[in-house]
Amino acid sequence: MSGLHEPLQALIDGRSLTDAEAELAIGEIMDGGAPDAVVGAFLIALKIKGAEADELAGAVRAMLARARPLNLRDGEVLDT
Repeated sequence: MSGLHEPLQALIDGRSLTDAEAELAIGEIMDGGAPDAVVGAFLIALKIKGAEADELAGAVRAMLARARPLNLRDGEVLDT
């Protein structure tokens, strides 16, 4: 069972997620650990409820923790 089920139910119930809950949920999505249908339901529920500052902060932390730096010193950069 996906770790997104509890945060999804909270959103469906109209409850806001804490920053830690949002970070874990978005992290699981980014790590590929949740079924596509559950990810879709989570994102739609968040959109319907409306994202709040704590939820956005947690999502940002999850994304930054998984971000990979770009190596721009190789000189092979394309700008369009």
